[in-house]
Amino acid sequence: MVKVSQALDNLFQARKTANNADLVERWSIEMETQTNSAQDEGKPVDGKRHTFTDGEYEWFSFRIPKNAASTPEFRDWNIRWPLCLHVEGVGMTGWKWTTRRSLWVAFDFDAIVGHAKGIGVPDEELERVKQAAMAWPGAEIRKSTGGAGIHIYVYFDGDGIPTENHTVHAALARCVLAMMSRDCGFDFASAIDCAGGNMWFWHRKMTPENEGLKIIKPAEEKLSESDLPSDWRDNIEVVAHRQAKVRVDTDVLDDHLDPFVELAFAHKRVPLDETHKAILDELSHSGFTTVWLPDRHLCQTHTMALKKLMETGQYEGVFETLSNGNNPGTPNCFWFPEEDGVLHVHRFSPGVKEAETWKQDGVNWTTCRFNWPPDLSKVASVVNAEEKSATTEARTDSSVTEPKQETLTMETNTDMPTTDAKKEEPLIKLISCKELDSNSFDLEYLIKDVLVARQPCVLGGPKKALKTSLLVDLAISLATTKPFLGQFTVNRPCEIVMLSGESGMATLQKTARRVCESKGVHLSSIENLNWCDFLPRFNNRKHLNELETVVKRKKCEVVIVDPAYLCMPGTDASNVQSQGTLLRAVNEVCHRNGAGIIIAHHTKKSAQRQNDHRPPDLDDLAWSGFPEFARQWLLLSRRKDYVPGTGEHELWLSIGGSAGHSALWAVDVDEGVPDLPRYWKVEIFSASEARAEKKATSLQQRIIEAMPQFPEGETKSGIVKVIGGRAGDEVNKALDALVRSGQLVKCHVKKKSATYEGFALATSA
Repeated sequence: MVKVSQALDNLFQARKTANNADLVERWSIEMETQTNSAQDEGKPVDGKRHTFTDGEYEWFSFRIPKNAASTPEFRDWNIRWPLCLHVEGVGMTGWKWTTRRSLWVAFDFDAIVGHAKGIGVPDEELERVKQAAMAWPGAEIRKSTGGAGIHIYVYFDGDGIPTENHTVHAALARCVLAMMSRDCGFDFASAIDCAGGNMWFWHRKMTPENEGLKIIKPAEEKLSESDLPSDWRDNIEVVAHRQAKVRVDTDVLDDHLDPFVELAFAHKRVPLDETHKAILDELSHSGFTTVWLPDRHLCQTHTMALKKLMETGQYEGVFETLSNGNNPGTPNCFWFPEEDGVLHVHRFSPGVKEAETWKQDGVNWTTCRFNWPPDLSKVASVVNAEEKSATTEARTDSSVTEPKQETLTMETNTDMPTTDAKKEEPLIKLISCKELDSNSFDLEYLIKDVLVARQPCVLGGPKKALKTSLLVDLAISLATTKPFLGQFTVNRPCEIVMLSGESGMATLQKTARRVCESKGVHLSSIENLNWCDFLPRFNNRKHLNELETVVKRKKCEVVIVDPAYLCMPGTDASNVQSQGTLLRAVNEVCHRNGAGIIIAHHTKKSAQRQNDHRPPDLDDLAWSGFPEFARQWLLLSRRKDYVPGTGEHELWLSIGGSAGHSALWAVDVDEGVPDLPRYWKVEIFSASEARAEKKATSLQQRIIEAMPQFPEGETKSGIVKVIGGRAGDEVNKALDALVRSGQLVKCHVKKKSATYEGFALATSA
């Protein structure tokens, strides 16, 4: 008779698939486990839940361990029925009950297909969930066991997170779900079917056709305990059904809790728009505590963080606070999102005294609004100005739906922008078919068959694949008309600005000097190329305005931005519309001033892991929107793995664009070794030449691997029999190359009574 632990292990090993093998390997009897048994041909046993019999034996569903919500216990018992015949599904929660630690949490976002009425989410909603989760680096996305839904796994590093029982484990899962919602700007909780509970890792309904549990996107990182908010255990009260929602971590006194709950429930839930998400992103990098609470649909933060954000000049109105910001780790305010990117800000605890721009509402909450065109009395209280007139009725703090005011007239000692009364040019300018046919719309190549003028370009590739270095080569070539990578003709010199915020000026300087030396020019002599290590945020109006000023002043024709991820918020990275809005904004700044933009961007980590040294394509670019945005592209991937310390890179370079140019090249770059004077040597081959070289190298490798079988040497025909194939020019060339390189030597081989010419390993000889 077999123990249940052994029976389960036997089942998994027998029914393991390519899609669930990694999950099976994570299972042990120490993991919280649930099995479901099917009724099959049996009948229910009276008085026993989920138990069936065929008259010979009884079978049933069971969980390991018992008492998981309090003090877990388990005794490995003898199983008296054939588990493999009647088990329907087996799952884990991610909680290791023997060590009381959570190794992972998982969420089931299932489809309506195959579910009872009212269970699951529609297909279109499921796709929105999947796309939102794709942007979160900690999320592993898999198909569900039936293939119609999705499972999301989030793993913890090291030995996991300490969790005393299953209830605490479920609270941890609830916290992680809130973190995903905050970072992605998407309410995952509204679509979830299961949070932190059992997740099937084998089920009868898995088939090769539905690809059950196939990984769609692997997790790019694991969470640590330091990544969690300090108050994550507050979710225990909700999971244990002792409280409906998480209590906000505030200094609100107990006698004010009821008014707070009333305020949170009464406030209109306005979905986070792009401005709200940008503010959340800026606040999260402000150094002051910032936590988005999806339960209450509010953000808790610090008034000083909001004040510093207002001082950047990218938001409307005024914001003042009496707080000195001495306790950045303790929130002192919370805000609800309102229409048009406005925040309705409240201080914790009613009656708190604040700056003159704040007011007390009807129930004594101290409140104001952020990113709000102010009324004149507020402006006067801040800049000591006198009201002259008001062209519109002042908007009060109690209004939520009234449109923003657009103009204010007042006397101050501050220069204010004036409105241009000139009639604006129409945005939509129509031309007839005759005009389309007769006008000239010629394309101009700045670099022949590589780069078209005034069109957006994306240079993409994996990490450490010389993206910045190639951009430096491109920038210097455009400025000096020296061939790009020593191969591609530059038609005329251009005014260039390169904004690079990842490598630092010291690295840029050294790279630029090496590239200039390879092209025979002096870096100091180039007058039409400028550098900067500041990168504009694409969702920051002030940054874009300053970029436009630079483009106009320098009369730039090409603006290089390196890299994209430092210019864009991480929220909504999977939303093609949101990404398109940001990319369009920076492109319009360049396009309307006659410049083209080149953006350096990373390829997906999943593409890098799955890449067997194949050429790259647009679908490898990370985040949504970039493949659609790119009118032309330069894409990199490795032809061979990089050997650290050699400085030698063997790359694919795929070039293409909507103008019709397209080519695939093999690029070999030698930078020299560290601690010695480095250089920049580039060789370029056609794709066919590179593949032929790879084939020849592979053939040589097979010959070398076969030769230890012949310590006395072997003839060419004997070698061919061992490595497969047939004798011919390719084998002759491979043998000659190995002799030239000193790995093989020619020798005489005796067979029976005759002697033949052959080859032997140089070491054997």
